[in-house]
Amino acid sequence: MARNISLSVLNMASSSTGFTLKDAGFFVKNVPLDFEDWDLFSAFSVHGLVGYCRIGGTSQDKVSQFGFVNMLTVEAADKVRENLKNGHLQWKGHSIQVNDVKSGNLQTSPSRHNGYQYNPNQQQKTTNLYGPIQLPFKWLPIREQVTIEVVDYLPCSSINESVFALTVRMNDDKVFDASYESMNEKLAQFNQLCKFEKELQIGFDCLYKENPKGGHRARRISPSELYLVDEGVTVPYDKLKCFQLPKQFANLPMRVSLCSVDGLRWSRAAIPTFSRIREVIKKWGEVEGDNLKAMNLGFNGALNMINIYSGNSCLAQRLTRPGICEFIPRAILPQFFYNRDDLMSMKLDEYPPKIEKLEQEVLKDLIKDFSNSSISN
Repeated sequence: MARNISLSVLNMASSSTGFTLKDAGFFVKNVPLDFEDWDLFSAFSVHGLVGYCRIGGTSQDKVSQFGFVNMLTVEAADKVRENLKNGHLQWKGHSIQVNDVKSGNLQTSPSRHNGYQYNPNQQQKTTNLYGPIQLPFKWLPIREQVTIEVVDYLPCSSINESVFALTVRMNDDKVFDASYESMNEKLAQFNQLCKFEKELQIGFDCLYKENPKGGHRARRISPSELYLVDEGVTVPYDKLKCFQLPKQFANLPMRVSLCSVDGLRWSRAAIPTFSRIREVIKKWGEVEGDNLKAMNLGFNGALNMINIYSGNSCLAQRLTRPGICEFIPRAILPQFFYNRDDLMSMKLDEYPPKIEKLEQEVLKDLIKDFSNSSISN
């Protein structure tokens, strides 16, 4: 369902962060069947900042849904409580039943999991204690300049192959940095491990223990690869190092964000080389370092629609090539046009423009001073 991003979203640090705060969580029922996460978020966001919002499933009578909401502050949660009428929140003609949930009730204590000490030479338990886990991507704040790094690409099944997407990590996340650091410390110390009964499915998350003193949240992205979702790094898949991810480590979203460059329109000829263009952008980002900035202009499904720039250099403008990629900024008349000769040439050509030439041009333009900068076929 297409939606316009309202001004209330401008204050949203993360609408789907998985962040939980004591005395700020709600279990909601009687949610209309046609509601999505966004609708639930909209109903609560009028009362304050929403930290986490998710539709959990359909009720037993199949006439409504249930879900979970956690506000970013206790004050915001109190505002919700003040606006309840007989335990229900009224929104656009709907009456949503709202129940308080204490943060401790949302988690299961490790001591009740029948886990045991990690021993690489001993077979771990294989009971399904936690069930399959899929961590949400992290949303970037709206219209706020942030420092980012372009990391390894994390594939997403909901993104069509014709859409150019890349993965970034926000490096100055003042809201959640402390939370991630605390979680990483606990991950490294966690040793009550449970193996999977069956092979970890592609697209699902796990606890990856490369050694007894290390721990990472990871997603299996192919038969041979894992993706460390908080570091943005791809590593080889090793079944012996993958364990069920305890739910207490699923409160925060993955630290990386799935994005697309706002204002770009790609031709079909460019689609086969998206992965190589991503590598070019990643190399450019490594050269720019802390100078690489981004601004999120809105959302398109699971994608943050961002501008990436370093100083006066705008990535979207520099990727523009006739017949390959067109740049049309938001609320601005197109800054790039194909002239008549270009159009006639493309129309008469038996084959689309050569992508190899595009790759070399983009690479040369973005990272002029980068050693060994050419991409070989």
